[in-house]
This record gives sequence, C-alpha cells and structure tokens, in this order.
Amino acid sequence: MTRKILKAPLFILIIVMMLLLAALGVILPDKSISQLENRPLMSFPVLSFSQISNGRWMSQAEDYINDQLPLRDAFIQLNLLKERMLLKTETNGVVRGMGDRLFGDIRQINSQDLEKSVNALGQFVQKHNLPFIFVMVPPSSLMYPDALPAFYPLADPLIAIEQAIKQHPAIDYLSVKSVLLLENQTQMTHYRTDHHLTAAGAKIVYQALVKRLGLREDIQDAEVMTVDGFTGSYYARAPYPFLKKDALSYYDVKNITLDINGVRMPGLADKTLLDSPNKYHALLYNNPGLLTLSNKEGERDSALVFKDSNANAILPLLARHYQNLHVIDFRYLRLGFDLEAFIKNEGIKEVICIYGTDVFLTDRNLLLHLLPKKS
Repeated sequence: MTRKILKAPLFILIIVMMLLLAALGVILPDKSISQLENRPLMSFPVLSFSQISNGRWMSQAEDYINDQLPLRDAFIQLNLLKERMLLKTETNGVVRGMGDRLFGDIRQINSQDLEKSVNALGQFVQKHNLPFIFVMVPPSSLMYPDALPAFYPLADPLIAIEQAIKQHPAIDYLSVKSVLLLENQTQMTHYRTDHHLTAAGAKIVYQALVKRLGLREDIQDAEVMTVDGFTGSYYARAPYPFLKKDALSYYDVKNITLDINGVRMPGLADKTLLDSPNKYHALLYNNPGLLTLSNKEGERDSALVFKDSNANAILPLLARHYQNLHVIDFRYLRLGFDLEAFIKNEGIKEVICIYGTDVFLTDRNLLLHLLPKKS
C-alpha cells in the first residue's frame, strides 16, 4: 500500500501542500481585513452551547477557515486567471470587458420592486409638495458598450426606471445619459474597476443639474485631486491579476464645511481612507446616514438630498449653491429617523435625489424610510 502511494507523486504533493497550509494557518496571525477584496475578514467564532446546538458555530467556523486560509489572495487570483484562460467573462456578478474594464451585471430587473421604490418617492413628493429632482447615474455598461464582451446582451435599465417615473409627473426626472456619452468622447466618466463617476463625470452631472435648478455653474476654487492605485467595488468582487489600476479623481472644493452628527470634519475627504485600495470610500467620509454640507455664501437656503455613494463626487460642487445641503443615505440612516420633523425643523425648500442605477434597483432601505407605516 505504501509503495502504491509513493508511486503517486501528485497525491503526495497535495498531501504535503495541505499539511503546509494547515501549519501556516496555525502559525500565522489572523488578518482583520482583505486588502484585495476590500472587506473585513471573519474572526474565530466564540464557542457557546447555543451556537453549537443551532449549527451557527459550524457555519461561522467554516467562514473563518475560508477567510483565514494562508495564501488566500494568491488562490483567488489564480482561479480568476484560470477563468480568464477559459474565456469565462463573468465572476461574482462582475463582467470582464476589453481594455481592463469591469462591468456590473444588470440583466434582470425586478419590476415590482422598482415600482415600489418609485411609488415611495412619488408618495413623498405628493405629501410634502416640494420641488423634487431625480437624477439617475447610468451604469458604465451604457457608457462603454464597445468594451463589453462579444455578443454580451446589453440591457438598458434606465428604460424601465424612466417608464416607472412617468407615472409620477411631480417627479422632475433629469436624464444625464446623453451628456455623459458626449463627454466620454474626450474624458473617462466612469472608472474601469468601479461603478462610480470620475471627477469628469461628476462635473458633467453637476452642470446638467444646476442648469435644471436654475443656478449658474460655479467651479471656481474647485481643484481636481488625483490619487493613483485605486481599485474599486468591481475589482473587490473579481480581483483579476495584472489588471491596470485606476486613478481616483475628485473635486476638493474650498469654503465648504462638512458636519457629521454635529461634528465638524477636517475637509471633505477622509485622508486615511485614501491609503486603502478602494479610495472612493474617502469621499464624504464613506456614506454616513446623515451629513450636512454648508456654505455661508450660498445663494439658496436649505435643500435635502437623498442619495447613494454615486452622489459623493457631485455634492461638493453642488454644495457651493446652498447655505445648508442636508444629505441622507437611507442605507445607513437609523430606523425610526423622523424625516418629517427634520424637513420642518431645517426649513427644507427643495429635494434632490441622486442614485446610481445598480443601487436603486437592488436596495430596499428607501422603502423602509419612505413608505407609510401600517397601523
């Protein structure tokens, strides 16, 4: 039997590798975060009778082993390299296109969920009777269709969204797809490894928005900052090896202050997060549930913004026009927040809604905060 095993070098190699990985797993300290995937890693679960009896401890232990596997990053990228050699174009909902560009897979739209979200906005507008502008940031797949894999079915989710919005005439929908496509002829409006807008894309949306608001464009003292080595949300889900990194670009706007939970922040970007792989998180301090951008010289009083992270590159420019621009991200806003009292107390005169298509189609937190509570 022993002789037969010794005649199987591949089997021996696998056993040795497994023993080596097990030994490294015991010796090496646990990691708290994956720089490659830009997410926290599972720590060793606490032993308890209740956790063992209901099976949760075994599930958590399995996640811990998977997250803390030695050489895990190398195995992930090796697997992605194999998939690329096999001409597989989709991994974890991320589509690999040409020119080192990654896309989000938006082919299936839940029309019922979409209608619920739009109806929630419509009911909000009808109830408060405030001017309401809705800006939908299109996905990069609509901006760079030529970079998609050959024969990939290109879907336009904006069509379904715009049809749903037409049922609510009080919502002033601002389409920015055409102006972004025009800008793409000279500058990149969306990152290659991320779903957000570059500084160039943010400027174009800002220009269209202030025109609709009846304001004069003003980007004086707004400086474009660039930071190399940026890998975004798409790369975190599909970290292909040898993929060219992006350069983060954003506007640093003077004379604008940022307050989060009553605390004045030192600038509009968290400098510590600029050292992380997904540097976009630094903008507006990574999506607090409620923040306020202020400008004493703003020509308008107070406005309210509903947004996801797609707005973070746009809002510093828009804030120049308002004495107080209150910004809500429903994904991180505490449940039970009294939105009606806030609107009344802050003297809100208008509401602007800025969402990325991917978030608006999948996130349900907007419904939790806007839909009337059932008695």
